[in-house]
Amino acid sequence: MPIYAITSIALNYLPKARVMFSTLRKFHPDWKLAVIIVDEEIPELTTRIEQMEEFDEAIYISSLDIGNGEGGLLDTAQKKQWIFKHNIVEACTAVKGAAMKRILSRGDCESVFFFDPDMLITDRLDLLIGYFEKGHSILLTPHGTEPETRLDAIWDNEVGALRWGIYNLGFLGIKNDEEGNRFVTWWKDRLDYYCYVDLANGVFTDQSWCDMAPAFFDGVKILRDPQFNVATWNLTHRHISGDNIDNMLVNGKQKMAIFHFSGFDKGAQLVMLKKYGSEMAILFELREWYIAACESYEDPTFTGILWHYGYFDNGEPISLKQRELFRTRVDLQKAFLNPFASGVESYQAWYASKQKHEYMNDMSRMHKSKVMTMIFKRYRKLRYFFQKN
Repeated sequence: MPIYAITSIALNYLPKARVMFSTLRKFHPDWKLAVIIVDEEIPELTTRIEQMEEFDEAIYISSLDIGNGEGGLLDTAQKKQWIFKHNIVEACTAVKGAAMKRILSRGDCESVFFFDPDMLITDRLDLLIGYFEKGHSILLTPHGTEPETRLDAIWDNEVGALRWGIYNLGFLGIKNDEEGNRFVTWWKDRLDYYCYVDLANGVFTDQSWCDMAPAFFDGVKILRDPQFNVATWNLTHRHISGDNIDNMLVNGKQKMAIFHFSGFDKGAQLVMLKKYGSEMAILFELREWYIAACESYEDPTFTGILWHYGYFDNGEPISLKQRELFRTRVDLQKAFLNPFASGVESYQAWYASKQKHEYMNDMSRMHKSKVMTMIFKRYRKLRYFFQKN
């Protein structure tokens, strides 16, 4: 039976997904590769994507099953509301459970791997398949596998893991067996309802949930093999060397198999690479190669496409506060069945009115405060005058 690999993206991440899957296909041409697209389905664009040799299939969010919390599934209108509650990062991670469950339900699926689109596969992954053959059902990679010794590294990497999650869910491997399916069902249920960046409540998208996986499930293999999911957060203990990017070694021993460019677009990857990998010249060479590779996979058909679900129907951007308020207010969800709509009776108009009302109240409070301050100052002057006289 075939092995599947999936990734999830909005259309703006298409070049990265193509680069990642092209490197995976180089080492595993027999795997089936599916891209999960968290964006509007446009027929002509779908046709173009299906023609790309890096993907065997494209699965849109509109076709995924999202639970309604009552044992059923969200209908089309409810799914629109569900998407509205998430920003682009939350949405692209929230679908991972549903996508994995769908793939595992196929009778021909032996196992499924998830790879973030900003990863590179640099060697064969036979060792991972071997763990499944040895009886493991769930493969997780911790952010770090050895304690840090420097205070700044403790803060960056260990305290960071306490906030964002012990395991990096840019990678996940699931065997299609009873325990693997039990895990995916549990994980999907959590992501259907609680896949947000909500650090105050201990939730960081899909990632923090898996801190509990080793306690809840048997067959969890925590990958301490240093060649998998190499990233800036573990470079303190993983020295990468090599004469060229086709032959990079971890600590002079194992050939590096997965490299993760997490934080690339925001600039964090380069900052942390300079901090923890300044002596690893091969990683800077790899970075330059990656930039060129992503540029080579740019497709004019998709140039300038913005995330469809980032905007109201009239083109106005949706703010994070608008999303957060909507997802916490059941009354708003009942009143505005399509929160993306524009017009006088829309959630957009209601929110603008609310903001105006709050602004006027703030102005009124400020005015009252100024008046009271003026009265108090005059009272003090009068009191001083009478006391003096």
